[in-house]
Amino acid sequence: MPGRVTIPPAGTHTLHVAGRDVRQTNLDKLFWKEEQITKGDLLQYYADVAPVLLPHIRDRAMVMKRYPHARQRPHQDRQGRRSVEAAPPEARPRRPA
Repeated sequence: MPGRVTIPPAGTHTLHVAGRDVRQTNLDKLFWKEEQITKGDLLQYYADVAPVLLPHIRDRAMVMKRYPHARQRPHQDRQGRRSVEAAPPEARPRRPA
């Protein structure tokens, strides 16, 4: 494929995009342990599907939530304990009126 971007499997890499340098680090960091998928694998996938995907998501806001403590969910503390106060309203237990 002409113009294909190749992301190295580990280390640090810098892409030149639209006149800017985009530094990518920790490419060997595991994002999904069970599947052995790394940050570099995810970035390579994004680069591979970009020609097909980008025309469809043009001018749309995109967000990838980051959870640096792996399995920690937004309504759990670092030890994995549930926090009712931090849970979204629809996930909170309801008390009978």
